[in-house]
Amino acid sequence: MIRGLIQKSIFETRWTTLWIAAGLFAFEWLIAILLPAFSQNFSQLLEQISFLQRLVSALLGTPVDAEIGPAVMATIPWMHPFVLLLTWALAIWFATRVPAGETDRGTIELVLALPVSRPAWMVSEGVVFLGAVMVVMIAGMGGQSVARLSTTEGEVSVSLATRIWLVLNLAALTIAVGGIAFLVSSLCERRGRAIGASCGIVAAFFILNSLAPFHEGIRRLSDFGLMHYYRPLALLQGDSVPLGDLVTLLIVGAILWTLAVAAFTRRDIRA
Repeated sequence: MIRGLIQKSIFETRWTTLWIAAGLFAFEWLIAILLPAFSQNFSQLLEQISFLQRLVSALLGTPVDAEIGPAVMATIPWMHPFVLLLTWALAIWFATRVPAGETDRGTIELVLALPVSRPAWMVSEGVVFLGAVMVVMIAGMGGQSVARLSTTEGEVSVSLATRIWLVLNLAALTIAVGGIAFLVSSLCERRGRAIGASCGIVAAFFILNSLAPFHEGIRRLSDFGLMHYYRPLALLQGDSVPLGDLVTLLIVGAILWTLAVAAFTRRDIRA
């Protein structure tokens, strides 16, 4: 029966997942083509306009000097708001399908009538969610790989191993966001409320990270946010592999998902 639930979940989510994967592929391909030609002119402009330094610092969530290097430019494809929007949209859209989405549509009774437990249902959804995340991440990495075949510029290129770690870190962040959405969905009876609450929580983390370079108090507060554990710039600048950050995000996602399973299992569902 779990196999049937997995097939049902794949059937319901396949097209949206593929469209998001295609969007990330196209964006990563395009920005990988444009960045090498753009980086030199942008560095000169950044030296002349201090306001742009603040904008880049807010985008990356870390202070950026006027001397913008290849590592900073290589970070943009992985910290760009569009990339975060796509991956977080996938997590929130997917996770709020169950049980909030089923309850909202009035179909929750049909699924609960099946000879399968609620934890098993959540396990099947979690397995398909992990698969969807990996499909999107592979698509993003594939977009950059295709772009590298058509350009000889090496100024903002990074090694394959580094790109794999970047993708894994972004996948872990997406899984943590999915954990938040799963927990909120398990507590809500309307999908719109679950999506709104999840978006609000994730937006708060992003805003804290964006404002952290400009205020010490906000920086300390942002240390408790998810974005504190997603730092592609540190990896691209030659720091150690962020294994601790990756593991922390995965643990947070697992804990939140476990709490979601417990909440869904214990609550009374009103169709």
